[in-house]
Amino acid sequence: MRSPGRQALVTVPAIAALGIPAGRIFGAKGMLAPYLVPAAVGEGLGYVWQPHGAGNSIAVLGPAGGLVSWLFPAARERNWPRPLLNRLRIRGAAMLAGAVADTAVHDVHGLPTLTGAAIGAGLLLRRRRAA
Repeated sequence: MRSPGRQALVTVPAIAALGIPAGRIFGAKGMLAPYLVPAAVGEGLGYVWQPHGAGNSIAVLGPAGGLVSWLFPAARERNWPRPLLNRLRIRGAAMLAGAVADTAVHDVHGLPTLTGAAIGAGLLLRRRRAA
């Protein structure tokens, strides 16, 4: 089992690095759903698939998945250079493929990532319908 202190050295900066852009994209209240729901999903799976419990790394994966869902439809509107956008999309697609593979082997990190991506896509669709 990993040391919680050592794990926090990675996950706390990751939450800040992913949470700030996710908060700007989804709004302060909108950011809570891709953070809290995937974390709850991951914790639940952690207790089923890894009875010793889950860590705090799963909380980072919801916003990460949400940002990946944003990369595909919405980032194009920002007029980013196409090579940069393509590299980010390839990495995002690889992350989602890895999340599917993680879920298939009962790793608790996969489904929270996919849940965050689904929530992020839903938030973006809702915003587009309202506009």
